[in-house]
Amino acid sequence: MFIRNLETKKKIARGEYIYRRGEKIDELYALRSGAAKVYDARGQLMGIVLPGQVMGVEELHIGYSQQDIQAATEIEVCVLRSDHFYEMSQLMPGFTDFIVRILSRSAQEKQQFISVLTKSDTLQKVQYFLQLLSRTYKEYGFEHLNLELPISKKELA
Repeated sequence: MFIRNLETKKKIARGEYIYRRGEKIDELYALRSGAAKVYDARGQLMGIVLPGQVMGVEELHIGYSQQDIQAATEIEVCVLRSDHFYEMSQLMPGFTDFIVRILSRSAQEKQQFISVLTKSDTLQKVQYFLQLLSRTYKEYGFEHLNLELPISKKELA
């Protein structure tokens, strides 16, 4: 019961925002199902969040969001408040290591996405993006050979 009080599962409809730029952030959001889109201040697509990935990592240290995250499909997130990290670490040995691995993986995934964006050739960008998407789905144990893109053709361009 105590652990259930430390985390919250939340369903969010397609098109709704998990959080918007400028909003207070004191939680991590782990995507359980669906896909979400990350937009910068100009409304440009910066990334896609897939099941197993975590949102809010970059914002925890400054306390507010610098981007908009919108549900691309109906999604379910697990919300873990940062002020509960200590309690969780006391209840579950290895929780701190788990959080460090999540943060490390999130940083690595962001770097991989940035490397896709830096490709100069558009066709190459799309190719590397699809390969990255497939590899990410595979790493998280999802179907990775037959992809359904959670973004429009315009956003992909």
